Order: sequence, then structure tokens, then C-alpha cells
Amino acid sequence: MLYAPGTQTVDVSLSRTFPIMTRFLLQFRADAFNLLNTPQFGFPNANIGNPSAGRITSTIGDNRSMQFALKLDW
Repeated sequence: MLYAPGTQTVDVSLSRTFPIMTRFLLQFRADAFNLLNTPQFGFPNANIGNPSAGRITSTIGDNRSMQFALKLDW
């Protein structure tokens, strides 16, 4: 029986709303996924006849990614 390592990510979101005059609101938003850029290792090779049996040779998931957004409410 082969076990795979667990996954662990830190996702963060920050937002701020700025009033513009009396009718408008401007919202700025920043999102970060896998903020600490922790590698997510894949499953071990389960082919027992292969010399690399039980060895992890891949990663799953994405690296750190960020996105920014502006929203105008009126």
C-alpha cells in the first residue's frame, strides 16, 4: 500500500472600498492563492515492476498565483 503526502496551501484575500463623491464606491481587491508557494507533491509510482516504484516524480496543483480587481459601484 502506498501513501501520498498531504496538501497544504494558504489562500489570502484583501479588499478595500473607497467612497468617491456621494454616489460612487470603488473597491480594490487582491487575492493570493498558495501564498507561501508550498510544493504539492503528487502520488508515488505504483507500478511495482518499475525501478522507480514508490518514488514521487511529479507535483500537483499550481504555484503561487495572484489576481487583482477593481470594481466600481454606482
